Amino acid sequence: MEVPIAHVIFFIGVTVASYLILSAVYPQVVSLANAFVIQKSKIAERIRTVFSIEEVMNTPQGLMVYLKNIGYESMKADANSYDVFIDGVLFNVTNAVLERDENNNGVFDPGDVLRLTVNVTLVPGEVHRIKVVYSNGASDETIFTS
Repeated sequence: MEVPIAHVIFFIGVTVASYLILSAVYPQVVSLANAFVIQKSKIAERIRTVFSIEEVMNTPQGLMVYLKNIGYESMKADANSYDVFIDGVLFNVTNAVLERDENNNGVFDPGDVLRLTVNVTLVPGEVHRIKVVYSNGASDETIFTS
């Protein structure tokens, strides 16, 4: 049984084209799969990172915001890891101090209380909305009277 030379050339061409397509697409598929794994890990971390605003106090030194770690993940206890929005406006966190550090390790562990000092002057007696956002996107908000 003879196979025409055109069929052989066509078969070789299809094989080479298939290889080129596969070698171009496969790395992208692997990269996309890795991106999904990384995103899943970040979402899982955010879900395990939970804190609550326990108290907000207007003092002459600034606004004192007390956070309690009620999640499963430890968080950083430094001012640069938190953003504070008051009535939708971003304010500078000047200091972060662990008020209760049950493990004495300097980390905001579950059960610990962290005090943030926010550089803002508020008129006493006004009602405000405060939102605190951690660096991984976890957040809590509440309404308070200054």
